[in-house]
Amino acid sequence: YDCEKMKPADFLRLRDASYRTFSVIAAEKYADIKFKLGAEVYLNRTLPNFDLCPLCIKGTSFLLTELMTTQYPLWVKDVLYQIQLQGITPILAHVERYPHLLQSPQDLYDLVNRGVLVQINANSLLQNDERTKQILRLIKWNLVHVVATDTHSPDKRAPRLYEAMRWIERQAGTQKAEKIARAAPGARVVCRILTDGAGAEWPLSRKFGCEPAMAVDVLLRAHELGL
Repeated sequence: YDCEKMKPADFLRLRDASYRTFSVIAAEKYADIKFKLGAEVYLNRTLPNFDLCPLCIKGTSFLLTELMTTQYPLWVKDVLYQIQLQGITPILAHVERYPHLLQSPQDLYDLVNRGVLVQINANSLLQNDERTKQILRLIKWNLVHVVATDTHSPDKRAPRLYEAMRWIERQAGTQKAEKIARAAPGARVVCRILTDGAGAEWPLSRKFGCEPAMAVDVLLRAHELGL
C-alpha cells in the first residue's frame, strides 16, 4: 500500500471487499487455518500523517513496512520514529532487498536498536548465493526477527517456510561447532537430542536439545574441524 497513490480509507474498503470474497473460498478449503488481515506499507515522508493502526496486522500493533530498493533516504529513521509514536512497532520487510543495509549493517543495527523489527524472505535463504551469506551474517548478529514466505502464488513463489527454518537451524548449529573449534581445539562435542519429554515431571527436553537432522549436521561439521 502506498499512501501517495491512495487514501487509507479507500485501500481498506478494497482490501475488505477482497477479503470477503476470499473468506468464502477459505471457509471451504482451509477451515482449520486462521487468517489475519494486514498490509505491506510503503514508507514515505507523508505516511505518519495518517492513522496507521487500521493497517497493522489485525489484533496487533505490528505494521509491515517496505523501503525503496534503489536508495536509503535520510528521512527513514525519522519516519519510523513518528510511526512508533502512534504506538506501532514497524517491521521492515525483506531486508535482503536493500543493498545499502546489507553493505552498511551499522544502519540496520541502529534501526533495530530503536525498536524496529526486521523480516527476511524464506526463499532468499534457500538460493545459496552471496545474498544468502549476507543474510546469515545478519542472523548471526541478531538483526533478524521474522522469517516470512512473501508468497504471491503457490506456483511462481511457493511458500518454503519449513525449509527455511530447517536451514537456519542447521546453519546455527554448525556455527556453534565452529566457535568451539576456535575456542577449544580438540574438544569433545556432545549433542542432546530433542524429545517431547512425555512422562517427565518437568518438560526440560523441549527446552534443551536439537532435532536429529540438526545433530547430524553439527557432528559432521565438528568431525571436519577435528573435534
